[in-house]
Amino acid sequence: ETRTQPYIEGRTYVGVSSTVPEDNFFIAMVSELTIGGMIGVLSDFVPGLDGLVIPGKLAESGIYPFDKNYKTKCAGMLDGYANETTLDLECFAFFSFSPVKE
Repeated sequence: ETRTQPYIEGRTYVGVSSTVPEDNFFIAMVSELTIGGMIGVLSDFVPGLDGLVIPGKLAESGIYPFDKNYKTKCAGMLDGYANETTLDLECFAFFSFSPVKE
């Protein structure tokens, strides 16, 4: 499936244990999050944003995956059809948190 509309691919994983709090975790991942992409997605819901013109460098600024070749390397993973056990974290920009202290 080829997407023609702007989109932001995101995934979250949360692990919560009431008996072993050290096993709790949270991870949030996005394929790419740019100002231009956010405006593109929001323009479907907010009147007037579809005609907004912003400079190219500003529109391209944002959060990108670690792997600079992610658009070719991760194409199958970022279209929503990949098996969750095969996620490559280099295909996503991500934030993770765990309360475990070392």
